[in-house]
Amino acid sequence: MSAVKVKAKPTPVKSLLLFPQHTRSAIKLFAWAVSAMLLLGSLGQAQETTRPAEAQPTPAETEGLPFDQAAYLAAFEQVWQTIRDTHWDAKLVESVWVPAREKYLPRIQQAQSRDEAVQILRELLLELKQSHFEIIPAETYLATEEAEAKGGDGWSGLTLRSVDDQLVVTKLATGSPAAKAGVEVGWALQQVQTSGEEEPLTMTKFKELADKLCKVRGYRPEFARGLLSELVTTGEIGKEMKLVFLDNQDKERSVSLILEKGLGQPTKLGHLPLTYVNFEYRKLPEHVGYIQFNAFLDAPRLIKEYQAALLDEHNSAGVVIDIRGNMGGLIFLAMGMSGWFVDEPHSLGSMQSKTNRLKLAINPRKPKFDKPVAILVDECSASCAELFPGGLQELKAARIFGSRTAGQVIPAQVVKLPTGDGFLYAVSALESESGFVWEGYGVQPDVPVALTRKLLQQDPDPTLTAALKWIASQSNK
Repeated sequence: MSAVKVKAKPTPVKSLLLFPQHTRSAIKLFAWAVSAMLLLGSLGQAQETTRPAEAQPTPAETEGLPFDQAAYLAAFEQVWQTIRDTHWDAKLVESVWVPAREKYLPRIQQAQSRDEAVQILRELLLELKQSHFEIIPAETYLATEEAEAKGGDGWSGLTLRSVDDQLVVTKLATGSPAAKAGVEVGWALQQVQTSGEEEPLTMTKFKELADKLCKVRGYRPEFARGLLSELVTTGEIGKEMKLVFLDNQDKERSVSLILEKGLGQPTKLGHLPLTYVNFEYRKLPEHVGYIQFNAFLDAPRLIKEYQAALLDEHNSAGVVIDIRGNMGGLIFLAMGMSGWFVDEPHSLGSMQSKTNRLKLAINPRKPKFDKPVAILVDECSASCAELFPGGLQELKAARIFGSRTAGQVIPAQVVKLPTGDGFLYAVSALESESGFVWEGYGVQPDVPVALTRKLLQQDPDPTLTAALKWIASQSNK
């Protein structure tokens, strides 16, 4: 490769994001495609160099948006040049990225539709075999705008995870449509069908989709299944959802529910699709506080509510921070939230870009929260939701409970392409203060909690129970 001189400017920390490759809205487009065709075409996940004949574009992808071949050729150049000029691994650029241009340029020149062009760009990015490189279709942005106009996303109140090789209810929101329909923690989903769909989504088909996602992206099965569980927890407000479960006596139970407006407040950040962020704080018995939020976004609101929770005098025994299923977000927010648990300056880790190395400094807040801190994570805690617990774990400022996190941890940013699509790309490698790389491995909890259906039937939240038991033991010292 000929030398390319680039005057790269350090990327300000406040602009960096840690997100898995699929935002909630992107997952929803995936769900629409599955509902229609039970194929991976709409998210460009197919591994073959040519699109399978049966993987036709879905209405959610193509309706109303014209195809501009010149714009996609320009987008191809922008994507390729951006990664060539900014990627921190010169060997990877030389051995993989430069040859990839010759492989994919003829294909993008022959593309006949938006769907095909996006597919090609996604396959190009897959050559890197790293997280946080993705094309966010223009249709995703339109879909989030449509959802906002209708009041938001539809919500069932279900959280599903892969347990005992089944998709099991691990959390049920109080007062949610699923709770009102009689669903219980521990039930195993067998199939689901939303009004307007001809065929139900069976768990056999669900697992096939998750297996394809693992094959293409290199995800662990439990993360892929958790990611795709959005299929059965969200949709359009007012849609009827019919679900079949095995209950806690292994008897088949059919329930019907109407999706209601979901939790959280809409948050728009840069060129990311609209995201709904929720924050919950409640007082648990024995002077313990419980904090839960689903993304490191909406910084002004989260910082204010987080601070108020930590300063509550009720929490004299300790606090639990629940980031299970948290999608990630702003690095600086994770840094700021960490500052409450240290009494001198530290670092959560460091980022190595093409041109420099940047410490993720955390500065102590006063007064420091000096009580026990338990952080709950699971296989769907991704990006910032891995940096935050992983960094505090190394500092011994918090104890981590749950299951190994997603392993999708690279700082990234989003820009708009001339096609109207978003381009998410990583800008640096990231490692812990001791040099451990979370990407691909995730954060291993201090106290692993292996969920089983039997355990969930005895205790609806064994991970929280383990955390509370530890906090109580610290208070008694």
